[in-house]
Amino acid sequence: MPIVRLHAVVFASNARSAKVLDKVGFVQEGCLQKAIYKQGDFYNALVYGKVIA
Repeated sequence: MPIVRLHAVVFASNARSAKVLDKVGFVQEGCLQKAIYKQGDFYNALVYGKVIA
């Protein structure tokens, strides 16, 4: 079965990772509020996707 879709999730504050995903053809599909809990704090997550035709 071929790969049709890829996705990636990054911290909203991580602009460098988001920029890399943009450069390789991923599209931001959403922002999940307080989706990541790390060391006692909640962080927003950006969801990116890429459909391979």
